[in-house]
Amino acid sequence: IAVIAGKFCCFGAFDAVVVGKNERRRKGGGIIMTTKRNECVMTRNYKNFYRLLKILSDTCGISGEDLKNDLISSVTLNRTTHLGAMDDMEYSLMIGAMEAEIKDGKNKTGDLWRKRVMGSIGGWIRIANVEVEGNEAVFIKKLACRAAGDGIKDFNKIPVNKLRAIYYEFLNKQKIAKNVSKIN
Repeated sequence: IAVIAGKFCCFGAFDAVVVGKNERRRKGGGIIMTTKRNECVMTRNYKNFYRLLKILSDTCGISGEDLKNDLISSVTLNRTTHLGAMDDMEYSLMIGAMEAEIKDGKNKTGDLWRKRVMGSIGGWIRIANVEVEGNEAVFIKKLACRAAGDGIKDFNKIPVNKLRAIYYEFLNKQKIAKNVSKIN
Protein backbone atom coordinates (compact mmCIF):
# COMPACT_ATOMS: atom_id res chain seq x y z
CA ILE A 1 0.00 0.00 0.00
CA ALA A 2 1.31 3.43 -0.88
CA VAL A 3 0.15 6.99 -0.45
CA ILE A 4 -0.18 8.98 -3.65
CA ALA A 5 -1.45 12.51 -3.54
CA GLY A 6 -2.85 11.87 -0.08
CA LYS A 7 -4.76 8.73 -1.15
CA PHE A 8 -4.08 5.14 -0.11
CA CYS A 9 -3.59 2.81 -3.07
CA CYS A 10 -2.67 -0.86 -3.38
CA PHE A 11 0.10 -1.85 -5.84
CA GLY A 12 -0.61 -5.60 -6.01
CA ALA A 13 -1.39 -5.77 -9.71
CA PHE A 14 -0.50 -2.38 -11.17
CA ASP A 15 1.10 -1.77 -14.54
CA ALA A 16 1.96 1.89 -14.18
CA VAL A 17 1.91 4.63 -11.60
CA VAL A 18 1.72 8.23 -12.73
CA VAL A 19 2.45 10.81 -10.08
CA GLY A 20 2.05 14.38 -11.26
CA LYS A 21 4.20 14.83 -14.35
CA ASN A 22 6.54 11.91 -13.64
CA GLU A 23 5.56 8.49 -14.91
CA ARG A 24 6.93 5.27 -13.45
CA ARG A 25 6.28 1.94 -15.21
CA ARG A 26 6.11 -1.41 -13.48
CA LYS A 27 6.07 -4.77 -15.20
CA GLY A 28 3.28 -7.14 -14.39
CA GLY A 29 -0.37 -7.04 -15.09
CA GLY A 30 -3.50 -5.82 -13.58
CA ILE A 31 -4.38 -2.22 -12.98
CA ILE A 32 -3.04 0.94 -14.58
CA MET A 33 -3.15 3.73 -12.05
CA THR A 34 -2.97 7.45 -12.63
CA THR A 35 -3.57 10.47 -10.45
CA LYS A 36 -5.76 13.36 -11.44
CA ARG A 37 -6.17 16.30 -9.10
CA ASN A 38 -5.32 14.37 -5.94
CA GLU A 39 -7.42 11.31 -6.66
CA CYS A 40 -6.52 7.82 -7.83
CA VAL A 41 -8.07 6.72 -11.10
CA MET A 42 -7.62 3.03 -11.88
CA THR A 43 -8.21 1.16 -15.10
CA ARG A 44 -7.62 -2.56 -15.47
CA ASN A 45 -5.50 -4.45 -17.94
CA TYR A 46 -6.84 -8.03 -18.16
CA LYS A 47 -3.91 -9.41 -20.18
CA ASN A 48 -2.13 -10.80 -17.11
CA PHE A 49 -5.36 -12.32 -15.78
CA TYR A 50 -5.98 -14.26 -18.99
CA ARG A 51 -2.32 -15.37 -19.14
CA LEU A 52 -2.53 -16.74 -15.59
CA LEU A 53 -5.94 -18.27 -16.32
CA LYS A 54 -4.50 -20.16 -19.30
CA ILE A 55 -1.65 -21.56 -17.20
CA LEU A 56 -4.00 -22.64 -14.41
CA SER A 57 -6.57 -24.18 -16.75
CA ASP A 58 -3.87 -26.20 -18.52
CA THR A 59 -2.50 -27.38 -15.18
CA CYS A 60 -5.88 -28.26 -13.67
CA GLY A 61 -7.48 -29.66 -16.80
CA ILE A 62 -10.53 -27.43 -16.31
CA SER A 63 -11.95 -25.27 -19.10
CA GLY A 64 -10.90 -21.63 -18.91
CA GLU A 65 -14.45 -20.27 -18.69
CA ASP A 66 -15.41 -22.58 -15.80
CA LEU A 67 -12.20 -21.79 -13.93
CA LYS A 68 -12.69 -18.05 -14.51
CA ASN A 69 -16.22 -18.16 -13.10
CA ASP A 70 -15.09 -20.25 -10.11
CA LEU A 71 -12.18 -17.91 -9.32
CA ILE A 72 -14.21 -14.72 -9.57
CA SER A 73 -17.16 -16.05 -7.58
CA SER A 74 -14.88 -17.38 -4.83
CA VAL A 75 -13.02 -14.07 -4.48
CA THR A 76 -16.22 -12.00 -4.52
CA LEU A 77 -18.02 -14.45 -2.21
CA ASN A 78 -20.51 -15.41 -4.96
CA ARG A 79 -21.46 -11.77 -5.56
CA THR A 80 -20.55 -11.93 -9.27
CA THR A 81 -18.83 -13.95 -11.98
CA HIS A 82 -17.84 -10.93 -14.10
CA LEU A 83 -14.37 -9.35 -14.04
CA GLY A 84 -15.74 -5.86 -14.55
CA ALA A 85 -17.97 -6.11 -11.48
CA MET A 86 -15.06 -6.81 -9.13
CA ASP A 87 -13.63 -4.00 -7.06
CA ASP A 88 -9.91 -3.20 -7.25
CA MET A 89 -8.93 -4.92 -4.02
CA GLU A 90 -10.73 -8.14 -5.02
CA TYR A 91 -9.02 -8.07 -8.41
CA SER A 92 -5.58 -7.55 -6.83
CA LEU A 93 -6.19 -10.37 -4.35
CA MET A 94 -7.27 -12.70 -7.15
CA ILE A 95 -4.19 -11.94 -9.29
CA GLY A 96 -1.95 -12.48 -6.27
CA ALA A 97 -3.63 -15.78 -5.44
CA MET A 98 -3.33 -16.98 -9.04
CA GLU A 99 0.38 -16.09 -9.16
CA ALA A 100 0.96 -17.80 -5.80
CA GLU A 101 -0.88 -20.93 -6.95
CA ILE A 102 1.26 -21.15 -10.06
CA LYS A 103 4.48 -20.47 -8.14
CA ASP A 104 3.84 -22.62 -5.07
CA GLY A 105 1.71 -25.35 -6.56
CA LYS A 106 3.90 -26.07 -9.57
CA ASN A 107 2.37 -29.46 -10.19
CA LYS A 108 2.46 -30.55 -6.53
CA THR A 109 -0.96 -32.12 -6.93
CA GLY A 110 -0.05 -33.32 -10.41
CA ASP A 111 3.08 -35.02 -9.07
CA LEU A 112 1.07 -36.67 -6.32
CA TRP A 113 -1.45 -38.06 -8.81
CA ARG A 114 1.32 -39.17 -11.21
CA LYS A 115 2.90 -41.18 -8.41
CA ARG A 116 -0.46 -42.71 -7.55
CA VAL A 117 -1.07 -43.63 -11.20
CA MET A 118 2.38 -45.23 -11.44
CA GLY A 119 1.62 -47.26 -8.31
CA SER A 120 -1.85 -48.36 -9.37
CA ILE A 121 -0.74 -49.43 -12.85
CA GLY A 122 2.32 -51.16 -11.40
CA GLY A 123 0.12 -53.01 -8.89
CA TRP A 124 -2.22 -54.12 -11.68
CA ILE A 125 0.74 -55.34 -13.77
CA ARG A 126 1.96 -57.51 -10.88
CA ILE A 127 -1.48 -58.87 -9.95
CA ALA A 128 -2.52 -59.59 -13.54
CA ASN A 129 0.91 -61.05 -14.42
CA VAL A 130 1.31 -58.77 -17.43
CA GLU A 131 4.65 -59.29 -19.15
CA VAL A 132 6.64 -56.12 -19.57
CA GLU A 133 9.45 -55.83 -22.07
CA GLY A 134 12.15 -53.37 -21.08
CA ASN A 135 11.86 -50.77 -18.35
CA GLU A 136 8.67 -51.11 -16.29
CA ALA A 137 8.44 -47.37 -15.55
CA VAL A 138 8.53 -46.51 -19.27
CA PHE A 139 5.85 -49.14 -19.97
CA ILE A 140 3.65 -47.74 -17.19
CA LYS A 141 3.98 -44.18 -18.51
CA LYS A 142 3.11 -45.25 -22.06
CA LEU A 143 0.11 -47.20 -20.77
CA ALA A 144 -1.07 -44.16 -18.79
CA CYS A 145 -0.75 -41.95 -21.89
CA ARG A 146 -2.84 -44.42 -23.90
CA ALA A 147 -5.42 -44.54 -21.11
CA ALA A 148 -5.58 -40.72 -21.02
CA GLY A 149 -6.49 -40.59 -24.71
CA ASP A 150 -6.63 -37.31 -26.64
CA GLY A 151 -3.31 -38.17 -28.32
CA ILE A 152 -1.28 -37.38 -25.20
CA LYS A 153 2.30 -38.58 -25.69
CA ASP A 154 3.97 -37.11 -22.59
CA PHE A 155 3.11 -38.57 -19.18
CA ASN A 156 3.75 -35.20 -17.49
CA LYS A 157 1.19 -33.46 -19.73
CA ILE A 158 -1.75 -35.58 -18.54
CA PRO A 159 -4.21 -33.28 -16.70
CA VAL A 160 -4.95 -33.99 -13.04
CA ASN A 161 -8.59 -34.93 -13.66
CA LYS A 162 -7.53 -37.63 -16.13
CA LEU A 163 -4.81 -38.85 -13.74
CA ARG A 164 -7.51 -39.32 -11.09
CA ALA A 165 -9.69 -41.28 -13.49
CA ILE A 166 -6.78 -43.50 -14.57
CA TYR A 167 -5.79 -44.11 -10.95
CA TYR A 168 -9.25 -45.26 -9.89
CA GLU A 169 -9.70 -47.32 -13.06
CA PHE A 170 -6.53 -49.29 -12.40
CA LEU A 171 -7.49 -49.74 -8.74
CA ASN A 172 -10.73 -51.31 -10.00
CA LYS A 173 -8.72 -53.49 -12.39
CA GLN A 174 -6.61 -54.65 -9.42
CA LYS A 175 -9.74 -55.63 -7.47
CA ILE A 176 -11.13 -57.51 -10.46
CA ALA A 177 -7.81 -59.31 -11.04
CA LYS A 178 -7.68 -60.33 -7.34
CA ASN A 179 -11.24 -61.64 -7.48
CA VAL A 180 -10.54 -63.62 -10.67
CA SER A 181 -7.41 -65.16 -9.12
CA LYS A 182 -9.48 -66.27 -6.09
CA ILE A 183 -11.83 -68.17 -8.39
CA ASN A 184 -9.00 -70.06 -10.12
